[in-house]
Amino acid sequence: MLLIRFFDLFIGIIFFILFIPLFLIIIISIYISSGLPIIYISKRIGQYGKEFNIYKFRTMEIYNNEQPTKIGLYLRRTSIDETLQLINIIKGEMSIVGPRPLPSNQELKISKIHRKIRQSVRPGLTGLSQVNFKGPKRSISEKVVLDITMIKDFNLILYFKIIVLTFPVIFRRFYYNNKGTTL
Repeated sequence: MLLIRFFDLFIGIIFFILFIPLFLIIIISIYISSGLPIIYISKRIGQYGKEFNIYKFRTMEIYNNEQPTKIGLYLRRTSIDETLQLINIIKGEMSIVGPRPLPSNQELKISKIHRKIRQSVRPGLTGLSQVNFKGPKRSISEKVVLDITMIKDFNLILYFKIIVLTFPVIFRRFYYNNKGTTL
């Protein structure tokens, strides 16, 4: 949908510009607290099954993938590590709203028919699965059901509704997600 792409680009550019001072603070904080690299790049599956690199601020210890850094814990709890994905949105690899992009090993855990539906749209920074966060970690199948519902019912009103509902969820996530785990 051309109108959605316009809003993605407009919102993506505006927020990227507004976040530049925040990005500089994060870059300096990560460098001082845990060194290089600053950015975590991961292969993800996007629209039509095309693989792309997703960008995030590095939040985990270099030599221990299971252990968040001190600054990383805060970045993950607030989802600020995800804001670098505005680059993916501007590039057209992602949308503001859509199913979260998964690594190929997790994507393969989803049934073929559900993968096809999920891959029919651009993956998103936020989506119906994210705004339905209630505290406990959900299974991938629970998230996929919400993704499929969102894709089938998608329209401009739902797009903006999910964007608006994302902000209170970030606050709830900060409260419930003390360990900074992926939700």
